[in-house]
Amino acid sequence: EGAETLAERAQAWVFPTGVMTHVLLVAGLRNPTVRRRYETVRELLAVHSRLDLHERLLGLLGCDGMDRETVERHLATVTGLFDAAAPVKAPSYRFASDVTSISRPISIDGSQDLIDRGFHREAVFWLVVTGSRALQKLYHGQGRAVAAPYEAGFADLLADLGLATVDDFLERRDRALALLPEAWQVALEIIDTEPEILS
Repeated sequence: EGAETLAERAQAWVFPTGVMTHVLLVAGLRNPTVRRRYETVRELLAVHSRLDLHERLLGLLGCDGMDRETVERHLATVTGLFDAAAPVKAPSYRFASDVTSISRPISIDGSQDLIDRGFHREAVFWLVVTGSRALQKLYHGQGRAVAAPYEAGFADLLADLGLATVDDFLERRDRALALLPEAWQVALEIIDTEPEILS
């Protein structure tokens, strides 16, 4: 609620939402990866016949019904934003090193890889993260006026996820909190099947 910019608001929403996958991944002794968390949790939940939960996790992001063409369009937008922000100096922004030419193979090419392998919906988490970080780097390095032209494309991505207003973010937060008890119960069930934990 107190976020000053759209990028900050998106960042404040997407990471807490995505952390729910980590609860499950740690329970299954899987690497709680950052970029590939939704792909990896899908693999875990498939093993435990709980792909229904995966769909609801994607639903919390707002991308459960998103097609590949739409995701690729948003990747193109985020790529343009990333490339504009990459050469900018922004020492006051703590994640500035995540938006550079060196990190491009992870942030941009890594997203394309997810899409190419059929995980276009699972790539959306990282698109939001990358877009919000690139926008924030522009804010910090060159000011709001320079960043403003790039806000519309990022806002379009969020709007396609059903996040057009502050109230949308708050409603999505409430939905995530409502799903948390079930995710925790599934995590406990996964723990009960792990021989390394049981021993």
